[in-house]
Amino acid sequence: MNTLQIKNLSKTYANGVKALDNLSLEIGNGMFGLLGPNGAGKSTLMKTIAGLQSADHGEIIFNGENILQNPLFIKKQLGYLPQDFGVYPKLSAFQLLEHLAVLKGVPKNERKEQILALLQKVNLYEHRNSEVHSFSGGMRQRFGIAQVLLGNPQIIIVDEPTAGLDPEERNRFNNLLSEIGEQLIVILSTHLVEDVRSLCSQMAIINKGCLIASGAPAQFIEQLAGTIWSKTIDKKDWQRYADNYRIITSQLNAGRLNIHVHATTQPGNGFTAVVPALEDVYFTQLVNAPQHV
Repeated sequence: MNTLQIKNLSKTYANGVKALDNLSLEIGNGMFGLLGPNGAGKSTLMKTIAGLQSADHGEIIFNGENILQNPLFIKKQLGYLPQDFGVYPKLSAFQLLEHLAVLKGVPKNERKEQILALLQKVNLYEHRNSEVHSFSGGMRQRFGIAQVLLGNPQIIIVDEPTAGLDPEERNRFNNLLSEIGEQLIVILSTHLVEDVRSLCSQMAIINKGCLIASGAPAQFIEQLAGTIWSKTIDKKDWQRYADNYRIITSQLNAGRLNIHVHATTQPGNGFTAVVPALEDVYFTQLVNAPQHV
């Protein structure tokens, strides 16, 4: 059983932006969703866990080892797929994976077998001799998973992995992630709530570098039962409703707005109760979170 403990982690950049603010989390084997709006601190946290940058304060303990003091310990056991990754031109998928396998220290007598098995796993075996820079966005992300799995890592970090993918490729990619997320830690950093809902048994929500909530998605949804109310209104009336109700989402539909509000009692005025979704959890937590300065 792998464990990752993040204790009181803080990071402020030279321009004064506080990207992480005394953040603490504990993560075990399985798919863990890290949710937050753009600029919440997700990528900063991922880079700090991966040893790509230092923290100002705090600890990160992976399987008993403080990896801020010994970043090489996690790097030997880590697979990391950043939001954007470059590839060498003129190298085929097999050649690039072979190069990366050397860098990861995969023994020479195991490389070919492992590379071909991974290309098969991510459905790129038929393209093993094609240049990676010519791949579509979905194919490149699947290639990214192949390189992540080189060397049998114990922790995998994927940062906004489905951004820009069409629905078919996104489903294919998510199915692939769910297959590999049983015997190791997989941290999925995203702002797409539905990816977390379909993949993750545990999650956390962060904003402005602070932890807002953490736990099981199903429990969060259960806690919101009976507190989410819906109504369709004219667009011109939005401000009036915003002044009188705690609106958590509004969605345009055929020229009118469907709004969800959070209220512990029936708000009246034509609102009807709806079954909460994880998106309601996410936005309720963001709306109700204390404002940090």
